[in-house]
Amino acid sequence: YSTSLLFGYVTPVFGLKTTIEGTYEDTDLNGQYEDTKALKSKIKVDYPIPPVSLGLQYDFSQTEDKVVDLTLGEKTKDRVGAWSLSLNYPALPWCIFGLTQKNERLSSNIFGNTYTVNTTQLQAILIY
Repeated sequence: YSTSLLFGYVTPVFGLKTTIEGTYEDTDLNGQYEDTKALKSKIKVDYPIPPVSLGLQYDFSQTEDKVVDLTLGEKTKDRVGAWSLSLNYPALPWCIFGLTQKNERLSSNIFGNTYTVNTTQLQAILIY
């Protein structure tokens, strides 16, 4: 089973739409070596610059195993931090184009499991 507690708050601050979220997850699966606990947080700021909307977001998560990994001699722990910059343009009342640039970095106490990834997304959102 998995238990999750989520809180979130959206507020306009200085004309900006600000979103703050936090999550605590506790996962207890059949095998004890798959049991984890995770903390996640997100802060997002959207700024409307007509006719587009500019967004800046930071996500952070930390996942830790509940049981000590015998090969490491400690609990496995992963930390992920990600920055995103997005631009949305409402081309039509039923179509929004979006462009997102994201930089994600994972650090872990497992040797060779640390990475940095840059991604670019082009989106077409159809509303019907």
